[in-house]
Amino acid sequence: MGDLLGRIKSNYADGITFKNLMSTKLPVDTEIYRIKNEDSVDQVIAKLNNKFFIYKALVEG
Repeated sequence: MGDLLGRIKSNYADGITFKNLMSTKLPVDTEIYRIKNEDSVDQVIAKLNNKFFIYKALVEG
Protein backbone atom coordinates (compact mmCIF):
# COMPACT_ATOMS: atom_id res chain seq x y z
CA MET A 1 0.00 0.00 0.00
CA GLY A 2 1.24 3.46 -0.82
CA ASP A 3 0.84 6.85 0.81
CA LEU A 4 -2.38 8.19 2.30
CA LEU A 5 -3.94 10.53 -0.28
CA GLY A 6 -6.62 11.82 2.08
CA ARG A 7 -10.08 11.09 3.42
CA ILE A 8 -13.41 11.44 1.69
CA LYS A 9 -14.62 14.93 2.63
CA SER A 10 -18.13 14.89 1.17
CA ASN A 11 -20.61 12.94 -0.91
CA TYR A 12 -21.82 13.98 -4.32
CA ALA A 13 -25.42 15.06 -4.86
CA ASP A 14 -27.16 16.23 -8.03
CA GLY A 15 -26.62 19.88 -8.79
CA ILE A 16 -23.24 20.34 -7.12
CA THR A 17 -19.78 20.35 -8.69
CA PHE A 18 -17.75 17.17 -8.20
CA LYS A 19 -14.49 17.93 -6.32
CA ASN A 20 -11.38 16.07 -5.14
CA LEU A 21 -11.98 13.71 -2.22
CA MET A 22 -15.69 13.60 -2.96
CA SER A 23 -17.45 10.27 -3.51
CA THR A 24 -20.73 8.94 -4.81
CA LYS A 25 -20.44 5.67 -2.87
CA LEU A 26 -17.85 5.85 -0.09
CA PRO A 27 -18.82 7.43 3.23
CA VAL A 28 -17.23 10.62 4.55
CA ASP A 29 -13.92 9.98 6.43
CA THR A 30 -13.06 6.86 4.38
CA GLU A 31 -9.25 6.79 4.05
CA ILE A 32 -7.92 6.73 0.48
CA TYR A 33 -4.42 5.39 -0.27
CA ARG A 34 -2.31 5.31 -3.41
CA ILE A 35 -1.43 1.84 -4.73
CA LYS A 36 2.30 1.37 -4.17
CA ASN A 37 4.43 1.87 -7.30
CA GLU A 38 1.47 3.26 -9.27
CA ASP A 39 1.63 6.74 -10.77
CA SER A 40 -2.06 6.86 -11.66
CA VAL A 41 -4.89 7.36 -9.18
CA ASP A 42 -7.47 5.73 -11.46
CA GLN A 43 -7.41 2.91 -8.93
CA VAL A 44 -6.80 3.52 -5.23
CA ILE A 45 -7.16 1.63 -1.98
CA ALA A 46 -10.09 2.55 0.25
CA LYS A 47 -10.04 1.64 3.95
CA LEU A 48 -13.57 1.07 5.20
CA ASN A 49 -14.45 -0.58 8.52
CA ASN A 50 -10.81 -1.70 8.95
CA LYS A 51 -10.92 -3.54 5.60
CA PHE A 52 -9.09 -2.54 2.43
CA PHE A 53 -10.66 -2.46 -1.04
CA ILE A 54 -9.41 -1.60 -4.51
CA TYR A 55 -11.56 1.30 -5.65
CA LYS A 56 -11.68 2.22 -9.32
CA ALA A 57 -12.48 5.79 -10.32
CA LEU A 58 -15.13 6.12 -13.01
CA VAL A 59 -14.78 9.30 -15.01
CA GLU A 60 -17.94 10.75 -16.53
CA GLY A 61 -18.28 13.32 -19.21
